[in-house]
Amino acid sequence: MLFRAENIIFVGMKQKIVIQMATLLMAIVLGAASASAQSITLGARAPRLGSSEWLTDRPNLKGKALLVEFFHSTNPKCQERIEELNQLAADYKESLNVVIVAREPREQIAEMMLHDYQHFYVAIDEEGTIFKSFEVRYVPYSVLTNHRGVILWTGNSALLDQAIIDKFIPTK
Repeated sequence: MLFRAENIIFVGMKQKIVIQMATLLMAIVLGAASASAQSITLGARAPRLGSSEWLTDRPNLKGKALLVEFFHSTNPKCQERIEELNQLAADYKESLNVVIVAREPREQIAEMMLHDYQHFYVAIDEEGTIFKSFEVRYVPYSVLTNHRGVILWTGNSALLDQAIIDKFIPTK
């Protein structure tokens, strides 16, 4: 077989493409592995709510499911959720505790959160301990657990609706 310059260039290009594809595949696999290692998992136990300060009374977490809503007062989507969360807390008061976790000073959120008709709880997490343990990267963000603390649903709060909650949590 005769080797010509065109054959050598073609083989070199093939090797380069194979190397680039292998590098890309490895980056995808490593990225997926690190992403899954950094996210909380459905079916796993949820981290504890270790807030050192509560704007409201501390909820009794025994025997009830829990909806944890991560919140920031300047985020319009978070602000829109307050009434919906209050209604969920009222509708499911026998079986679900709703806890809003804010990474802000008490003074900054107290007026927005404390009302006579309020049915949810509010944890102050200025240090970000709860945000870190739940690996929160954006707000609003929700985690729904059963009465044993097992994660049933997690994600963007805008996607959490009554049908999803009804699937996991009995009403009244």
